[in-house]
Amino acid sequence: MKKSGFTLIEMMVVLIIMGILAGLVTSATIKTLQDAKKSEAEVVISAVASALARYESDIGDYPPGNGSGNAFWYYLQDDRSLDVSSAWNGPYMTFDNDDISGNAVKDPWGNAYNYKNYPGVHNPAFVDIEDGSGEDVNNW
Repeated sequence: MKKSGFTLIEMMVVLIIMGILAGLVTSATIKTLQDAKKSEAEVVISAVASALARYESDIGDYPPGNGSGNAFWYYLQDDRSLDVSSAWNGPYMTFDNDDISGNAVKDPWGNAYNYKNYPGVHNPAFVDIEDGSGEDVNNW
């Protein structure tokens, strides 16, 4: 009579193959999530750059700011508390109150975007905007 079942070597081979497949799926998923975060940051930076260009067109200057966590976000949404100018024709962007608490909109990694008003260091004809995570997502 022949015993049926798997040998230890057969079980190890199956487990190794399953481990390799799980590793491939996990690394592909992590890369896809990272790419999605970069795409989201690129879209936000593009929208902010467009809003800043419209703001500058109306006011004649860019909102103040140098680095991260600046109140320039408020200049794009509401001028009533800032007394910017009667030429203000916004809102140029709208945010939930939670989005701009602490004077900053967070990037997909949870860091404040960095904003350097005109002239930018990397973008001397405009302003510099970059994510705060160091993922090299920027407008230059």
